Amino acid sequence: MDKMPVFIKIDKYEDVLDLMNIVRDKVEKAKEVLIKIDDLKRKEDEKINQWKNNILDVESKLQNLNNNLFEPDN
Repeated sequence: MDKMPVFIKIDKYEDVLDLMNIVRDKVEKAKEVLIKIDDLKRKEDEKINQWKNNILDVESKLQNLNNNLFEPDN
């Protein structure tokens, strides 16, 4: 395919440039939002892991308590 020049009116060209700038700004804002979402997800995952570890710790302590109360060493 041969490239051929495209002719448009100047006012339409300026409208297209304005729209391209708007789209470019929206894309940048979307990227910023995705970065924030990734950061929130990372923090959420860290908290969930902390909660899991806390639950495992409590479970272990309960098991030790149970063993000491109901199965004392002879």
